[in-house]
Amino acid sequence: MILDQIADNLSITIQCHDNPDADTIASGFALYKYFMTRGKYRIKLIYSGHEQITKKNLQIMVEELNIPIEYVPTPYRVSGVLVNVDCQYGSGNVTRFPSDNIVIIDHHQPGRLPSGCLRDIRPEYGSCSTIIWKLLSDAGFDVNAHPDLATALFYGLYTDTGAFAEIYNPLDREMQDTLNADYDLIKLMNNSNLSLRELEIAGLAMIRAIVNEKWHFAILKADDCDSNILGLISDICLQVDTIYSCIVYAEHPDYVKFSVRSCVKEVLANELAAYIAKGIGNGGGHTDKAGGLINLTKYKEAFPDLHFEAFFSERYQNFFSD
Repeated sequence: MILDQIADNLSITIQCHDNPDADTIASGFALYKYFMTRGKYRIKLIYSGHEQITKKNLQIMVEELNIPIEYVPTPYRVSGVLVNVDCQYGSGNVTRFPSDNIVIIDHHQPGRLPSGCLRDIRPEYGSCSTIIWKLLSDAGFDVNAHPDLATALFYGLYTDTGAFAEIYNPLDREMQDTLNADYDLIKLMNNSNLSLRELEIAGLAMIRAIVNEKWHFAILKADDCDSNILGLISDICLQVDTIYSCIVYAEHPDYVKFSVRSCVKEVLANELAAYIAKGIGNGGGHTDKAGGLINLTKYKEAFPDLHFEAFFSERYQNFFSD
């Protein structure tokens, strides 16, 4: 069992993906809690990347559930085993820390993985929280004996499946029905998705939307904000009846981050994200939800005279043509 193989190490570093969301935080917290009960006291729960957690619902989650997650800058030294949760070592959404002992637990489509790594990847599940819950349950660990953990895993599934609207796997439903979560806290976090400033950012982005009626896609520029807000704007945009896929992006002095959404099988969001960032950054994710990062230096070298709205529009149309 993968948990036993991880437990063979005296030092365990659990890494969430950069710009963490509720699912990766919950997954990492669950492993942290489990190994702490087994007496593995040299355990760290970390994340890295360009941004620290600023989204209010995630701050509430971390504070109210006492989740000991730490932001670490690069470079960072990992001793023992490095466990990536809700991400895959070497992919663009997680900072790569040197390690000879790598474990991956994830629910995204498998990418190019390092040879020799231990892995448990189940794309058929709606959340990584579900995989971790199943592993803990199979190990005889009573998640409901830890109300903070039950609430975290419940919220991880809730957020990654669009408030349970995208649950298709029976195990996701079983976890939802089994966990004894703090529903008052779930409601508080669910009602704290936006600050007033982020509401303004979302409104301005939607007002400035560029819509291609032929291909039914939209491109929206947002002011610099938490990456999770880009995803939220994308989700709202996709509810428009004539928009089948969209890109929401925000410029930063060193990079451009973007979110991709699609509700049609002809446009796979992970493929579109990778296509957009090819040669100048990285992109990937799920078939309906994805994102990426563009290196500004590489972009200016490749497209010195092309502004971003034109770039995204051109890449979008080339994607359809290809």
